[in-house]
Amino acid sequence: MVALTENGADTGPQSDAYQKLNADAKRKLLWSNIDGSAYADEALPMSDPSLLATLPLVWPPYLKKTFLNGGDELEPGRIKVIHTYGSTAKVALQFAPTAGGAARYTGVYGSDCSGLARISMARLAFDSFTPGMALKVLVNGRPSINMVAMYSLDGQGKDRNLFSNTWSHFLAKPASFPLKVVGAAFHMALPLISSERSGRPLDEEHMPLLEGAQVGPDGAPVNVVRAPHQLLYKPTPEVTRLYAPHMAADIRVALRKIPAGTVLWEVWAKPSEAAPEERIGRIVTESEFVTSKYGDEKLYFQHQRHRGD
Repeated sequence: MVALTENGADTGPQSDAYQKLNADAKRKLLWSNIDGSAYADEALPMSDPSLLATLPLVWPPYLKKTFLNGGDELEPGRIKVIHTYGSTAKVALQFAPTAGGAARYTGVYGSDCSGLARISMARLAFDSFTPGMALKVLVNGRPSINMVAMYSLDGQGKDRNLFSNTWSHFLAKPASFPLKVVGAAFHMALPLISSERSGRPLDEEHMPLLEGAQVGPDGAPVNVVRAPHQLLYKPTPEVTRLYAPHMAADIRVALRKIPAGTVLWEVWAKPSEAAPEERIGRIVTESEFVTSKYGDEKLYFQHQRHRGD
């Protein structure tokens, strides 16, 4: 791995010094490891973790750490047993109001943020094409805010266009038996995350957003918090057309065809379950996608857990 240093000091993502850095410095350090460990096309890993390696997915004490372990790197000894292989790009999350009005939501959901987006497959060998993504918003002097989204736990069948469907962090219950088993394990893990209902997700299919509304990218805490109930990531016609000619290829190769400056998703939000959707921003690439050993083995996205109700 590329050594992460800033002015000669150890600022690796496992260090206390790293968390004190500003958002731009953190992203620079993470990107140096991602870009510095990029795979050549002929060296892409092609084997999913073994069945034995995936057994922790049905062990609730293992699953709870997805919500409780902080930092931007996996803790030593922990591996990605699902969504193992993917590709990462630098992105701008443009959530600040453009007409000069007040943002409807607070924290990162009402600000322009710098971050990383990682798009991955749940498993390479699934019969149904099952992509998902994780977003990391870097924050000055504080832990990052992370968001995850998919179209469906069961995937989108034979449709191999990553950008065919709207993605969200609210998902329907899976139909397949193996995923139902994993879902049951996640359900049993929830009380281990917190004894307070407000300190854990409602259930295994609904990931909350409160933490992202409590702090801005500048690290300043929010006094009056307004969090969206749900976010929806709607691919633009541009990126759908751009990706379509390459969708027969491995997604890690196909994603490299997307240039910097591409709007990947328009982001829509619902303030409540019954409320209509409203557009709050967009996500734009600030680099090409890079497939790397560091992104697959070390880069970590802690799931939000607080829902405040």
